[in-house]
Amino acid sequence: MINFYWKRQKSMLIMSIVALILMSMSFILPKEYGYENHIFENIELVILVLGIIVSIYKLVHYTIRESIKFYIALILIYILMLGREINWGRIFYPVKVLPDGDTIYISLDKLWYGQIVYPSIAVLVGISLIILGYFIYESKLKNIQWNMPIEASIMFVVMSLLSQCVFELEYVKFISNYNQLLEEICEMMSYAALVYCSYQIDFCKFYTKIKYFDMIKSRL
Repeated sequence: MINFYWKRQKSMLIMSIVALILMSMSFILPKEYGYENHIFENIELVILVLGIIVSIYKLVHYTIRESIKFYIALILIYILMLGREINWGRIFYPVKVLPDGDTIYISLDKLWYGQIVYPSIAVLVGISLIILGYFIYESKLKNIQWNMPIEASIMFVVMSLLSQCVFELEYVKFISNYNQLLEEICEMMSYAALVYCSYQIDFCKFYTKIKYFDMIKSRL
């Protein structure tokens, strides 16, 4: 069902080089670049909005009708990721600016809509999983092949793991002062890889060819 293909693209090469350069520069960039609602987080928001636009474009210009479900689920996932990046609206309610330039925001339970945030997340996640699950079932039933770029998929997985499982948890102790910045850089590049993958992914159907005349001859 899933077919990973390798295709040399200059855009992926550029993204990889940018990722390496930014990760190398994290040791000299201002620490506040990795703070909440700062430059890298704002770039991430732009990338996620671009992901929604790309998904809508692919939804309108679908290759097979069944793939509409995939792009609807993908748009909902991007919306959830966008909500996570803005801390479900907390960034619009700063409470205090610390001496190092970091900002403390209002807690979620004190927001006027705070009580409906988690139920809303659960509903959106549930709808996304149901739509995506049905499309996976439909893909098996109708022999729909998912063509995915392997280089973008690998970059997304690697950058996500580095961001969430290495730098966020501060497993690398000797660079602990730079973990937050590295986390945001890797997260930003994982989002870029996901958007690239969203644009490049394609779907096609394979039909079973039945030779009716051969079947008739075999019975004669």
